[in-house]
Amino acid sequence: MKKENVPMIVSVACCILVFGCWIRIGNLQNKIENMESNLVSQVSQIEASVNNIYYQVSHTLEEQTNLLEDIQFTYEIKDTKQKTVQVTCQLVPKEYQEGVTTAVLLSGAQEYPLTLQDNHFVGTFEVPLLEYTEIDAVQFQEGATIRSQEVQESIYPIQDCLPQVSAILYASGGIQKGGTGVIYTMNGEIEIRVDTYVEKQTVESIDMIEFMDKKEIKRTQIPLDNHTSQRESTSMEPEPTAEAVSEEYPSQFYYPVEQSTEVQQGSTYEVWIDVTDIYGFHHKVCLFQQGGTMESMDTDFFEQASIYDADGNVIFIP
Repeated sequence: MKKENVPMIVSVACCILVFGCWIRIGNLQNKIENMESNLVSQVSQIEASVNNIYYQVSHTLEEQTNLLEDIQFTYEIKDTKQKTVQVTCQLVPKEYQEGVTTAVLLSGAQEYPLTLQDNHFVGTFEVPLLEYTEIDAVQFQEGATIRSQEVQESIYPIQDCLPQVSAILYASGGIQKGGTGVIYTMNGEIEIRVDTYVEKQTVESIDMIEFMDKKEIKRTQIPLDNHTSQRESTSMEPEPTAEAVSEEYPSQFYYPVEQSTEVQQGSTYEVWIDVTDIYGFHHKVCLFQQGGTMESMDTDFFEQASIYDADGNVIFIP
């Protein structure tokens, strides 16, 4: 071997050695990363197991210390003039002494007494239709012994009792000059959705009302038997499935719109939906509002209804 080749051979050997070390270091880094990943995964699994055990133990202890087997609240509108709702509470305690145990519901400083009827404690009381009422706890008393059980029931009758109405106008149309104003042409469909927590028909009637300068010019009663949309499948809103529409208590109503209306310069034309529920409250949605100008005709928006009483007073604005 020539002496002049020795440095080159050493350099090559060092490069090979360095390359081998680099590969080994890379493998070690991958192994460390995999170990870290596995460790993180194992820690997450342990945390999940600990949390699950904690939940199970807490739930078991809560069930064991809970004084109630069951508690239920039902609501019914009784006085639309005074705007109050009758609340009925039925609860079953795990333990009680007949003729000895008394029970009351606690709502802030207010107490609602309950009476024992057929192994149930039952009570009725009235709350405001337009306000939140929080039931904090139920309190049992047996002589000098008082026991309390947290309840945390939130009562908001305007949502729990009244239907929640919303509507949208799907329409294509055009704007043409006409006389001293414009002519609006609308072709499409109105969809009204009525959501309710009660298992009964809550809609008394539905009207489409047209206004010119805030004065009613036309009222059209919408039939309550049309629950099928005529829109094409390309509409922006998905069609409700068969399971989503109850035949007995339908939640969707549809009405085709095909009309032209002339609006004078400086006037304002509006289209409203008025859903009257079985309690006499009116749920109103403005679907279209435009003045007598050649501005863009935008009729594709969705609104939740405001609620009015029978005297026309606004009681709820979304």
